[in-house]
Formats: sequence, C-alpha cells, structure tokens
Amino acid sequence: MNSFTATQGITISGDSCGTDIELTVQIKFTVSKYRPATTIDPAEDATIDINGISFFDGKQELNLTYWLEDRLSESDSLKAWLMSEANEQLLKAADDHADHMREMLRENRHA
Repeated sequence: MNSFTATQGITISGDSCGTDIELTVQIKFTVSKYRPATTIDPAEDATIDINGISFFDGKQELNLTYWLEDRLSESDSLKAWLMSEANEQLLKAADDHADHMREMLRENRHA
C-alpha cells in the first residue's frame, strides 16, 4: 500500500450574501493495489482509503466540523481525483528515480 498527500484549493460560497471563503484542503490517503482474479477469488479494484483531511486558511490549520470531512471522504468524485493524483505522483517518482540513476551513471563514467 502506498501513502500519498494531495492538496486542493476549495471555495465555500454564500448563496445570497456573495461571500466566498478560499481554503486549502490537504488529504492524506493510501491506495491499495489492484488484485487480478485468481481461480478462487474475484478481481479487486484499487481502492482509496482516506487517512486524514485538514483544512488551512493560509498556513493556519482550521478546525472545521466533522460533517465536512465526512461529506468529502464519501465523495466518489473526490476518490477518483485522489486516484489520478496518486498515479501522477507515482509517475513523477519513477521519472525522478530514472533521472537520478542516469546522473549516477554519468558521474561514475567521469570518475
């Protein structure tokens, strides 16, 4: 299981008053890997498990009500976004590792 952190800006808007509050939400989550079907078990899709949701106004962490966390963590669209964030972070980590290995080979050749 891999652990990730995703950050997203959100806006809370008042319908009639025109007040908008800009916040940042930071979500810590894990992704379980896809498991192909076996002769005795069906395939299992990769799943998102949210470990924590934090809200920030600038650098100050806010203590918002539990229902907002619950509403977010139950959202299928949020989980789909987190899955795409995890995939992007994995690709970036693989690219960074490949760049590091190329740099180490280049340094070893010139040593």
